[in-house]
Amino acid sequence: MIVPHDEAGAETSLTPLSDTEAFFSPVPHAVNLIPHGAAGTEALGRLAALCACVSLTMSDLDVVCRLVQDLAADQTSLAPPEGAGRAR
Repeated sequence: MIVPHDEAGAETSLTPLSDTEAFFSPVPHAVNLIPHGAAGTEALGRLAALCACVSLTMSDLDVVCRLVQDLAADQTSLAPPEGAGRAR
């Protein structure tokens, strides 16, 4: 899971998210979270546990596109870091 943050003038960078950040990052986009209650929360937890979760700071869209394409081509670089506490 890549959580993008547009920051004018910032250097494009990827930063691993903590377990808590990985869980809460998709919440604002989970439009049916309240109706799904505990099942929705558990689904978000499983998503965060099964994915490598990183924050993407960006300001140059061309650089971001190349970076994301490179990451997709080399999926091993998206593996959760050792000791991250998330499932593999």
